[in-house]
Order: sequence, then C-alpha cells, then structure tokens
Amino acid sequence: MPVGKYPGAVAVDPETHTVYVADDRGVSVIDGTTHTVTATIGVQGGELAVDPSTHTVYVTQSREYAVAVIDGSTHTLTATVRIGEKPGMTGNAPMREVAVDPSTHTVYVANSWANAVTVIDGSTLEVAASIPVGAYTQELAVDPGSHTVYVTKDGDKAISVIDGATRTVTDTISGLGSVGAIAVDPDNLLIYVANVEENTLSVLDGKGARPTYALIDTVAVGKRPTDVAVDSGTDTVYVVGEGRLSVIDGPTRTVTATIPVNSASGHSLAVDSDTHTVYVTNTADKTVSVIERR
Repeated sequence: MPVGKYPGAVAVDPETHTVYVADDRGVSVIDGTTHTVTATIGVQGGELAVDPSTHTVYVTQSREYAVAVIDGSTHTLTATVRIGEKPGMTGNAPMREVAVDPSTHTVYVANSWANAVTVIDGSTLEVAASIPVGAYTQELAVDPGSHTVYVTKDGDKAISVIDGATRTVTDTISGLGSVGAIAVDPDNLLIYVANVEENTLSVLDGKGARPTYALIDTVAVGKRPTDVAVDSGTDTVYVVGEGRLSVIDGPTRTVTATIPVNSASGHSLAVDSDTHTVYVTNTADKTVSVIERR
C-alpha cells in the first residue's frame, strides 16, 4: 500500500479500523477496510500512539520538543503540548516512543534528553509529571489493566517498571540483552521484549500483584528485530526485523510463519486487534505491508 516517503511509525485505532503512518508528508490516514489513504494531516513528527476511547492521535515532534494532538474524527491538529524547554538538536532524538493508557487517558513519552518518561494528562493536555528512569530511554508499553508502564533503556540494557498511579519506578528488569521494542499482552499478563543485537524475543512473566518478571522463554526471531506487537485475541505475537515478519504462537512460543516484507529493515508495525490485521511500514520503498489472518 503506497504512502509518503520514509514511512516510519504506524498506529491503529481498532474502534474505527483507521491506520496512521508518519511519513515525509506528515501523517497519512488509511482506511483499514479499503486499504486506501483517505487523508494526509500536515503534522510532521516521529512516533505515534492512539487513544481508541477518544480517537485521539499523539505524534512526537522532536524538533519542537513537543507532542502534537490530532482529532482522529476530523483529522485536524487540536493542540501541541510542549514537554519542556527546547534543547539543542545534537545527540540522540529527544523522544523515542509514545504510548497511551486508554483507561486513564494518560500519555507517556520516552524523553531521552531528560533521561525520563514525560507524563501528559490527555484530558487537560498538560504535562503532569516527569519520571526519572535513566539514560537512553528507548521504547514504551502500557498495561491498561494494572496501569503499569514499561520503558526499555539501551544505556544499561534494562527495563524500568513504572506504577502509573503513583508515577514512580517500582522495579528494574535486567539481564536480557540489548533491549529495544517492547509490548504487553494484557490478557495473559506477559511482556515481550525484542533484543536487537541478539536477534531474540524475551518473554517475561507479568502475573501477580507483585510480578517477578521472571524470564519464561527466549525465542529466536529475524535479524535485528525493530518492533513487536501482540494480538491478544489470537494469542499471536508479531516481530519485524530486517526483511521479514516473524509470527509467534503465544502459548507454545514457537515461530509458526515467516513473512517477507518489502524493506531491508521493517521499521514499525501495528495490529488491529479486531480484524487481526497487521501493518508494517517499509521505510525504503514508501509502502505499508498489510498482512491479514485467514
């Protein structure tokens, strides 16, 4: 499916089956039913997240040191939330990932330059807190059932566990590898972490009032996995790496299929949990791969 140049982040609103892709034109809006681009929103940015309960799209804007807020119903920019004083444009990108807790309408931003996770109140669109987590924050995942936030950190190859209610770090998970992308299965209380250099996926136990986050299994996947997503409805985990999408059966933790994707390095992926459709952005050839489960 063609989109603009350099498609990067992708996010899905499962309530409306709308797909959002960040590319050189801004944010391309895709009808997940017809697989056509229906609009382009002129908001430049990096990472994307959707609150399906309000149909709000959040887009990180590193050069503005801000998060753009888009009304998914009208495809218009409604606000821009600045997350601090604008730093100089040197070093790593200041915002590596954004995630939403739809039950509390809270937005979490991995703020690399602040070595923290910035918390935005989605109701007031104001910065509510900054949670120190350490250097080189990478990716985020939220468990909406427990309001727990997981943030991977490349600097110390660890994961910080944040209590969303108290906005404090309650635990640190280490010893996995070069942690990158992370996803949560809220139904089975499992955490999946892509280890980029090891070409593996770690499966962690998130069960219990005080989870131990014990390592349950390590699954070999494609080369340099860049993103991971979970379809809880089918107990399926998807991991994209250089040129291929690995399909993993959650209960047995085995790779059941390998699907070629068009880019040398599939940049990002998202799953529509209602239609069980997977979307993978292909940075090199200006397309999005659409994989349907039959």
